[in-house]
Amino acid sequence: MCTLKPHQVDFDLAWNKLVRTVDRVLQCEDVAKETWTDTFFTIYSLCVAAPEPHCGSLYTHVNSFLQQHCQAVLQRLDQVPDVELLAAYHRSWRTYYDGSSYLHRLFRYLNVHHVQKKQPSDADLCYGGMTRSADAHTLEVFELAMDIWYRMLQQLAPRLCPLVLAQIELSRRGVSIDGSRLSSVVQSFVDVVHWDRKRCLTFYTEQIEQLLLAQTAEFYAAEGDALFARQPVHRYIELVLQLLREDGERMQALLHPSSVDKVRQEAEQKLVENFLPQLNQAAVGFVEQEESTNLANLFQLTRSLPEGHKELRRLFEAHICSAGEQALATVGSSEPAAAAQEFVDGLRQLHEKFKAWVRGTFNDDAQFDRSLDLALSKVVNQLDAAAVSDSELEEKLSQCIGIFKYVEDKDVFQRHYQRLLSKRLILGVSHSSEAEEGMISKLKSACGYEFTSKFQRMFHDVRLSESQSSDFADAHGRDALGISLHVFVLTQGAWPLQASNTPFPRLPSPLERGVTLFQRYYTNKFQGRRLTWLHAHGTADMKLKFSRTYSATVGAAQAILLLQFNDLPASRTLSLADLANAVGVGEAELQRCLAPLIDCGILQADATGQQLHVNQEFHSKRSRLRVLPAPAKEAEKEQERVASQIQEDRKFFLQAAIVRIMKDRKRLNFNSLTQLVLVQTTPRFKPEVKMIKTCIESLIEKEYLTRSQAKLDEISYNG
Repeated sequence: MCTLKPHQVDFDLAWNKLVRTVDRVLQCEDVAKETWTDTFFTIYSLCVAAPEPHCGSLYTHVNSFLQQHCQAVLQRLDQVPDVELLAAYHRSWRTYYDGSSYLHRLFRYLNVHHVQKKQPSDADLCYGGMTRSADAHTLEVFELAMDIWYRMLQQLAPRLCPLVLAQIELSRRGVSIDGSRLSSVVQSFVDVVHWDRKRCLTFYTEQIEQLLLAQTAEFYAAEGDALFARQPVHRYIELVLQLLREDGERMQALLHPSSVDKVRQEAEQKLVENFLPQLNQAAVGFVEQEESTNLANLFQLTRSLPEGHKELRRLFEAHICSAGEQALATVGSSEPAAAAQEFVDGLRQLHEKFKAWVRGTFNDDAQFDRSLDLALSKVVNQLDAAAVSDSELEEKLSQCIGIFKYVEDKDVFQRHYQRLLSKRLILGVSHSSEAEEGMISKLKSACGYEFTSKFQRMFHDVRLSESQSSDFADAHGRDALGISLHVFVLTQGAWPLQASNTPFPRLPSPLERGVTLFQRYYTNKFQGRRLTWLHAHGTADMKLKFSRTYSATVGAAQAILLLQFNDLPASRTLSLADLANAVGVGEAELQRCLAPLIDCGILQADATGQQLHVNQEFHSKRSRLRVLPAPAKEAEKEQERVASQIQEDRKFFLQAAIVRIMKDRKRLNFNSLTQLVLVQTTPRFKPEVKMIKTCIESLIEKEYLTRSQAKLDEISYNG
């Protein structure tokens, strides 16, 4: 009979009875259920014994027993020849690991009521410099077992680790090995110290990982030299991709996850980075011959290197420019209009072709997409386009209006025309203000004043802003600010511009002072008006002094970034972190602004891409540069917002039309009202009958209209 009450226990007698079961459990031998239960209660009795518990003695005896067991295992393994050592160690380890897990459960009461009470807190472990150890009785039984095996493994590692590395090398050479056994052996170097947060991977790193990295470098250096010597480059790329893929799968199966990327980087350095000049040389032929499969393989192979794609992007961009020049050279029509159409068609085909390369061959990589845009921009801007005569321009605008008549959703056209017109006006890239106003006049004739009222307001704002900026400069002295400041003051409802969600960089003091002075000037002149600044839409004209002076138009944020380099020595670099902190923007916005400056060569990045400096050797054939950042990737949200606004505008337009009709007719049935609404709205858009019905219901709820009680389809005006 077992009793739960504390009572006096003869420790030596209890231990002698206990140790036989402990030995069987540790060696994973069968233990009867009754024996397990008796042993558990014996441990409990020792832990609560009166007058004094035997917890300390029990822990000490378990510690000694495990040490003796591991010493015996070590002596046995010392007698095993190297060829059998891995298998013998694996068997002993698996038995010991599983047995220790069972012992941990058996000694659960000792763990909870003795060990855990002595353990230091997490704060003491992290900040107080305290540690857990067997001597202090702060390791639970399973942790104690692992710690003792760890000390035994330290003595065995000089023999065991070379055998592990030899097995990995055999696997790399195509020899079949027992991967499950090898993985378990490797994992034992982690498991024996898993309980110690401070050094949980140190032992594994020192004994396995560091040696494996050195072996990997040696193995793949020799393998790369041998492969490159006997294989053509395209075949070398294919074989290396296969080697890296197989080795990655092998390492994932055999090693701790923390080592997989390190081993891959070591292999890539020897197989890819060491041969990068030769690979880039071969890329010239791949691009010229448009060998998409070889290019895709090369892209995949070099994608993880810091500068792996730099030369490939340059070749891709040059090839697009060359193809564009050829397309331009083949334009044979003597008619200007026909020649222009031929060139546009050729350019469109080029874009489709190389966009397919970006999507497929280059895996939709953003850098290659940017290279495509830059190359096509160069092709387009190489055209020595003759000025279009006024008569030709007038004819083309009239033709556009002729086609415009067939557009049903003219309100959708209105929204997009407004958006594009705002960009042209703010950036100053319109063909001419007369042409813009001529187009608006034709749209007004076709669709009425309301359709073009916002367009005309935009032109009015631009003219007024020029006058206000001039008056502001006169009021403060044109040279007093040190900069020429032009501010667009735009009517909020007329322009399709919104404040960006991305934080804008902190303005440098000259710009900040100019903005503050203009704010004060404007609010004094127009009391009651409030200005909301949209710095993200601003641009700056800067003088760049290299071997010659250039005039560059850049985004406002880019200007602020360039000013950070203004007073630095020529050799000084700034890190991305320095720039981000200095101007107060996030990483994504910083990269968006810096990318065009790096691509055009004004700034240069080091091999890591983290340090930037001014390119003192910068040179361009053009004295005037336009280096604006790519639009922020909010296109889908913007389209959704525009579509939603169009739907809202349509509802208001329909409701206004319905009210006008009903105010005039007083009483109409539903079908007659619908027909009259369609007549009024078709010049602007073609609404669905369902939308008309929804608007009528809304007006009834607002009590503008009333449904007849006598005739359910008859509606009357409340006026």
